[in-house]
Amino acid sequence: YLTLSGGGERATYRVSGGFFNQRGTIIGQTLNRFSTRAMFEYKVSDRIRFSMDFSLTNSDNLRSYENLLGIAYKKMPNVSVYTQDAQGKNSDAYYNILSSSNLDNDQKYLRNPVALAHLATNRLKSYRILPKFQLQYDLLDPDENMLRYSMYVSFDINNSKTAKFLPQEASNLRWDNSSVNRAENSDSESLTIYSEQSIAWQPRFENKDHNLLLYGAFQIQSSNNASQGMTTYSLPTGEAIDASNFGFLQSANTGSGPDRSLALLGRLNYTYKSRYIIGGTFRRDGSTKFGKGNRYGNFPAVSLKWITSDEPFMESTKDWLSMLAFRPAWGISGSQPGANNLHNSLYDQYDSYMGYTAVRPYSLRLDDLKWSTTSSFNYGVDLGLFNDKLIFDVNFYNKTTKDMLFSNVDMPTTSGFTSVSYINGGIMDNNGWEFNLYANRFVQRGKFSIDFRFNLSNYENIIVELDPALLKGINKEFDYQNGSYLTHVQEGNAFGSIYGFKYKGVYEYDEYIPGIQESAPVARDNKGNVVTDQSGKPRSMYFAYGHEEQYKFRGGDAIYEDVNYDGSIDELDIVYLGNSNPKVNGGFGPTFRYGALSCNLYFVFRYGNKIINKARMNAENMYYDNNQSIAVNWRWRKDGDQTDMPRALHEYGKNWLGSDRYVEDGSFLRFKYMTFNYALPSATVKRWGLNKVSMYLTFNNVYVWSKYTGVDPEVSYGSLNLSTDDANTPRTKDVTLGLSVGF
Repeated sequence: YLTLSGGGERATYRVSGGFFNQRGTIIGQTLNRFSTRAMFEYKVSDRIRFSMDFSLTNSDNLRSYENLLGIAYKKMPNVSVYTQDAQGKNSDAYYNILSSSNLDNDQKYLRNPVALAHLATNRLKSYRILPKFQLQYDLLDPDENMLRYSMYVSFDINNSKTAKFLPQEASNLRWDNSSVNRAENSDSESLTIYSEQSIAWQPRFENKDHNLLLYGAFQIQSSNNASQGMTTYSLPTGEAIDASNFGFLQSANTGSGPDRSLALLGRLNYTYKSRYIIGGTFRRDGSTKFGKGNRYGNFPAVSLKWITSDEPFMESTKDWLSMLAFRPAWGISGSQPGANNLHNSLYDQYDSYMGYTAVRPYSLRLDDLKWSTTSSFNYGVDLGLFNDKLIFDVNFYNKTTKDMLFSNVDMPTTSGFTSVSYINGGIMDNNGWEFNLYANRFVQRGKFSIDFRFNLSNYENIIVELDPALLKGINKEFDYQNGSYLTHVQEGNAFGSIYGFKYKGVYEYDEYIPGIQESAPVARDNKGNVVTDQSGKPRSMYFAYGHEEQYKFRGGDAIYEDVNYDGSIDELDIVYLGNSNPKVNGGFGPTFRYGALSCNLYFVFRYGNKIINKARMNAENMYYDNNQSIAVNWRWRKDGDQTDMPRALHEYGKNWLGSDRYVEDGSFLRFKYMTFNYALPSATVKRWGLNKVSMYLTFNNVYVWSKYTGVDPEVSYGSLNLSTDDANTPRTKDVTLGLSVGF
């Protein structure tokens, strides 16, 4: 990466460019990215300034065709990667299990991950151009009364092309299958134009205690995007891997989506004696993503700031207190759906009807969809000590979101649709706090110094109210299957809550004998006493008693807590197991300096979140023919075995229900990066005719500390999405070397 900068009194420039090459942790994964940026600023006169910013990024990303890491975890270890000859030697041909084999379907249709890595293609090429232009014109002499007009225009041109190809050799399918020599091509292009016209007025008062700034702006954004895609199969073997080449057409589609938005903005800032500050903002936004009756929303905001440390009565604290300020603020903001054309009736192509291509309704027309609004109250405190050697800021906030937007919510099929694209409904509270600390050269010894920064945050979301119909659409019924966690949203709980069974270990014995074989699958009451039937015999424990999925537990089976003591493990025994949201997020790091050399370290951490380790679930269930973890060597085998690993049951039993057995603590501490920077001596650089020269070396994702048993504990989470690790690809470690030259 190279940066050049320079200029004089009237004009300045900065040009940078770089090439980034990264190899992924999986065979065949690469990313090549070229980026360049040019910034130019020119002072036409004392009143007119012009600036330009131009950036271009071109990327070529080779990705895995499927989740190869997940496939590799499941693939049977005694299945060869390559076919072997009569002498048992590997050939150059890849081996795939025949579809006629007697293995279960989960193995038969798991493709060879090494063959997929080398032969299958999933390439994303993209380029993005971002030109930006700004003009400032002072209508009045800025030394007297500032009246400034500003014009800002930006363009965002983003084009991408995806090409996927699955050759027959990388699949285990017959030649007449529609997934053999299958090509998928898709292209998308978008153009976004943003324009802002603003005017700012700042009068000069004779009384210097007063300062006023008035600002008004008109913003408009126009976006147009278009896409097209094609899928064909049975292409000729060879290099003709484009979907347009001599294959059977499976599907073709096109799409376009215009989007327009505008906003009127007014802002007032008033300062009295440099320590009493009042700010007010009002904006009116409009968006074509809503129907005509709901396109506009009004969003006001008010803020106050009192710099207490500047008060006369605080004069005695100047030696140690450099800043003390209080900042209350309130405001309303709005959010809109991500999709376009929601207020129109949309149709798409149906594959065939009576031998002919047909058109059918695609989505419901949503005329009543409206802005989701969030009312926020924030209270902040700024504190500076010892001439800002130590700087603190603390923020406490409370947010209430009304008319929340939910996407793809299930609805009764009697409507003719299975789901609705977006729907408003519900109220959510979000409370939290943030703490930041910066220590500026708190250690200083000659040329050596140390800075330190630290941040900590906590937030909690609570569902206050949800419409019953919406709850019914979001919440899924328990499906009685292994490996499933109940999708459940409940008033009074947070989004991201995990619900499942409580895992209590393994039954040691198949038959109950009082005082001898106590750990057996028999029903017990709330005091732990064995429940008997009418004949006096112990009642057996069942899963889903009376249901078609009914199963009688035996010795070696998993024990689940019978919450209601009815002798049946079912949906009534599902409990809250934790939340995907962390209790605390944070980061910290020191910066060491010695002369022109600096070293910057930074760590991030997350504490208190839960992760469903689905990769471990698949590696320990002993249910299919899949590869298994060495942990299953400690499974239950005979009466009296004491273990936490249930017995092996092939496609039978309920030993891997969604429970806290697979819910793990996702807390971690990650050594995020370490950067060394060295600036060459000024005298040396001047002799070369340059202004400055510096070099840096950065190591990213150096190390992570965690008790989580998966590959990477930094698993994403969302409002309705549980934090689930299905053998996700871990973050890549990389090294960056850079040079910066200033003229």
